[in-house]
Amino acid sequence: DTTMHWWRERHDARTALRVICIALEPGFDFLAPDPGNQPRGTFVRGHLDDQDLETLTTLWSRVKDVVQDSTDVPWDLLLQLVSSWRYVYPSGMADIRISTSTRAITRQFAERMLRDLAYASRHSPGAQHEIKELGSRFGVELETTTDGDLEDLCVSARVVDHEKDAELVERWRHRSVETIAASLARVESEAKAAGIMFPPWRCHVLCGRLAQVLPNPVGAANAFMKRELPGTLVEPFLREAAKDGCPEWESIVRRCLRDERYREIGFAAAISHPAPPDEVLSAALANAGEMGERIEACFYQGLIPGATTRAMLQCEDPRVAVSAAIGHWQAVTQEGRDGTLDEAWRRAILRAPAGRSVHDEYWIGEIMSADSCLAEEWLLLKFGEHGDLHFWVVKDAVTKTVPTLDVERRVRVLVGLRPDSWNDDLVKLLVGDDDEIYGRLLDAEDLAPFHLAPLVGKPDEKGWRAKALLALDRGIGSDKIAKATLEASHGWSGLESEMWAGWRRSFEALLDDADRRLSRIGERGAEFVKKEELRALARERDRAVHGR
Repeated sequence: DTTMHWWRERHDARTALRVICIALEPGFDFLAPDPGNQPRGTFVRGHLDDQDLETLTTLWSRVKDVVQDSTDVPWDLLLQLVSSWRYVYPSGMADIRISTSTRAITRQFAERMLRDLAYASRHSPGAQHEIKELGSRFGVELETTTDGDLEDLCVSARVVDHEKDAELVERWRHRSVETIAASLARVESEAKAAGIMFPPWRCHVLCGRLAQVLPNPVGAANAFMKRELPGTLVEPFLREAAKDGCPEWESIVRRCLRDERYREIGFAAAISHPAPPDEVLSAALANAGEMGERIEACFYQGLIPGATTRAMLQCEDPRVAVSAAIGHWQAVTQEGRDGTLDEAWRRAILRAPAGRSVHDEYWIGEIMSADSCLAEEWLLLKFGEHGDLHFWVVKDAVTKTVPTLDVERRVRVLVGLRPDSWNDDLVKLLVGDDDEIYGRLLDAEDLAPFHLAPLVGKPDEKGWRAKALLALDRGIGSDKIAKATLEASHGWSGLESEMWAGWRRSFEALLDDADRRLSRIGERGAEFVKKEELRALARERDRAVHGR
């Protein structure tokens, strides 16, 4: 009643029907928290009983009034509601048995709603298309109308049928570009109202073929942009204009670069042109910092000529340069790389912004693990005397890279680190299980802040005993080593006390060691963690008795 009253006053059918669709859902799901233990809860899913379902069906006649008296109807939400009743269970309940009586109520009501919506949407081709699809799926015969253009284009399956594609192009090629643009814009509007993805696959096929046969691709691009059609439908016409050497190509690309909606396709057109004018290329690169995916895709497709590749690698924006370097590396093998690009390519990798994205970090790690010389230079640049990068910002790339370095390269990186940086994790990774590297680290007095970094972690880790003996031989005390092992960050699942018990057991394993100095480390370490274990047990008992 409140929603209907609000709709009569505001005449906002879209919002009203959104609320109504939520209210008419036959199923429910929610999280029920446990008051005595906040981290714990129970997911509850189910459907209403038959009596409540019957009550909901009586409200539909009032909903029909809103649908029939409105123009801005969210057909996609209403059709989702129909599906909810037809299938009755919410997400994750496909295996729940539904009673015969419940199934009869929900299917009957779903069919009733579908028939009513078929009539109410008779002037909405997109909704008619989707209702026809649902009716076919549910085995319900419905009286619907069809729109030729929409039926041509809004085909869900990506089936390659060259004969049908040729027939489709033949039906559209004789229209004026303005008529084509207007038809596509109308289909887009109808599709979006019905929740149909736009542009569908067939639209891309159509525009790709039309770009090859229409006499004026720039005119088509302008008509499409005037109608604000998606850039992916405009792009084939820009490509054909570039191939034909069309004199208007430069002006249409500049227009795209000035328009946020079409900037990416204008950028792609500029960098893939065989010889783009310098001013156009500069304008394209000036705003390309966030177009990494498109840059890599163009390299992968082999669209970017050598001169443009060099310009991108040397671009002032390091984001553009590193995307070009990654794309170029992906596109060619090490043996096939153009040697004249090597130095520019290396510079681009070295000035890559740290922590920009997981994607970039992954590929930088891949590149450096294949080029140890570049990896050493990059590590010294980022973490050396003039670097200010923290290990955790690029942890994945460094973790992938360091194991590929030989002993001498690792030592050179270690010696080049800033002693006042917080990069103990990097030091531990560089030392690894190599006693020689650790010995050389211990011999470097200026790196004293890092001397215990390789010992951080449980004493039962591989190689820990040998490194501990090296530290002891250099005069580092047992207490200091025991405390150093515990400087790792602690995370756990389950009980905190069990986590500390695991640490205690790893220290206790040292108690019977033949070297009394290691036994002392085991004693002191076990004492430290036993205190934490007892504190955790006390907190857990308190929660068990009193709740959180």
